[in-house]
Amino acid sequence: MNLGSVTRRRSVYADRLLEHRGLVFSDGAQFAHRDTWREYFESRIGPAFDGRVIFEVGCNDAALLARVAARHPTTGFIGIDWKCRALHTAAQRVSIEGLRNVALLHGRAQDVQQIFAEREIDEVWIFHPEPCDKPRELANRLIAERFLRDVHAVLRDGGSLVLKTDHPEYYQRSLDDGRAVADQFDLVASSADFWNDGPLQRAIAGRGFAGESSAFEDRYRRKRRPIYYLEWRKR
Repeated sequence: MNLGSVTRRRSVYADRLLEHRGLVFSDGAQFAHRDTWREYFESRIGPAFDGRVIFEVGCNDAALLARVAARHPTTGFIGIDWKCRALHTAAQRVSIEGLRNVALLHGRAQDVQQIFAEREIDEVWIFHPEPCDKPRELANRLIAERFLRDVHAVLRDGGSLVLKTDHPEYYQRSLDDGRAVADQFDLVASSADFWNDGPLQRAIAGRGFAGESSAFEDRYRRKRRPIYYLEWRKR
């Protein structure tokens, strides 16, 4: 046998994702529903589907996404992550809980315009992205002018991009990057202490992520370390 001809997967979990076809999309299938995501959710949720689609970047094991989706069963939620093992755990969670309003993607958020068509989604959530704070990593940061413009293209008019981070420099740099796209987005909220910002908490009441936090974020809250928040709205 010619071992050199065997294709080696990056993770055994990459194959296990295929056990959840129709829920998890990978190996190119993450692009298959571009411009038809609403039809996908209508077929899974039924006539109760409210037409809204929310995209979470870096959903990890979908612990937060599943909680939110369970509370908002008529809205469609799409989570994306690059880690196959975490995404497999997410798929198991969503399947066990019977959440037909969730889809999971294995891929990169930088491909957002290949995943979605223009004006196809209502909100993008980015909660605690990798800060990439070493000098050699800075170019890999997700929040940058190019990504913001790509998100602008796929958001519906009036749609929002929401960022939460525990990293003060990332917060400040993202504020600066947002100024570069001020012709396309309005900065509607910024806070250096999200959970203790009373006016902001009142302003987001009723939003899907209101009152929800991941286990990672909870650790910061227990240590009384601030969470930073930014929200841009598409013009």
